[in-house]
Amino acid sequence: MTVAPEPRRERPCSRHRQPVPFGRLAVASALVAAGCAAPPAPRGPITPDAWSGVATVVQQDAGRTVELKVGQVLEARLTTYPAQGIALSLGSVVVPTLRQEGRPVHVDDAERALMGGVGSFEIWRFRAEQPGRVALTFQYRRPWESTGTPTRSLSYEVVVR
Repeated sequence: MTVAPEPRRERPCSRHRQPVPFGRLAVASALVAAGCAAPPAPRGPITPDAWSGVATVVQQDAGRTVELKVGQVLEARLTTYPAQGIALSLGSVVVPTLRQEGRPVHVDDAERALMGGVGSFEIWRFRAEQPGRVALTFQYRRPWESTGTPTRSLSYEVVVR
């Protein structure tokens, strides 16, 4: 009696493995993304940086409170949209609590523009002059739309102690 040899079993190489079902892949990706997500930003008042002494606000901080002492500086770094013809302007009276320091500085950020983001922003600086509370409002408008509702508005409550 002759015995037939047992069929040879080969392990598949990585190119021939069965595909991972989409559901498992999506769940695994979601778990990894959740573990890598940044913690939520604190929603307390914005205060000056300990090293520079400057409190900096950006668009995402709109609606938040900024706390300053007399003599400290507030810097607003706000995205601009010059290609769309939209200009940024100060939409509220801040004197005598704050004093604007010079004109806004326009900065082109070529690196952000190349990555598909907005490529420019303006830096507005204000110094706390005397104790008080003021709403610091910025408005985005097209130059020919000087009246009516602005395209967009950002507001920060500033408290000077």
